[in-house]
Amino acid sequence: NCFEGDLSSLDTWFSAWETFMFDTPINDKGQKPCDILSPVRRAKYPQVTEEEERISLPLQTLCLAIFDAIQVHMMNESGVADWMGIKRGIMEKMNLGKVARTIEICQRYADSDVMCLQECGRGFLDAVRKSQLAPTHYVVSS
Repeated sequence: NCFEGDLSSLDTWFSAWETFMFDTPINDKGQKPCDILSPVRRAKYPQVTEEEERISLPLQTLCLAIFDAIQVHMMNESGVADWMGIKRGIMEKMNLGKVARTIEICQRYADSDVMCLQECGRGFLDAVRKSQLAPTHYVVSS
């Protein structure tokens, strides 16, 4: 999760969570997180009643909120004063700086004939094509 806002209290978190869940577009189609949830269909799960199918989206939303609230509460009560700073540092290394770091690692192996990477996003492929690897390596993707 790359949320950088204030999670110091459940009230503050919940306001941000509601905005994210119901008002924030997260993809090129303008969909919000609530738009990409799928109902639990009776066609797939015959044991599910019509009522359960009908309320499956609100229940999923509630479960997501409860799960996130428990995590925020646990971290705020953990006694680790700067848990948000630690989280931010991990986020920067694992998410925000991932493309640059991966290219840096690949450049260490620039003398290799072949490098095989999987699940590389478009941003990574574009960055490789602009990197020092571009003149000596072909990018093949599917």
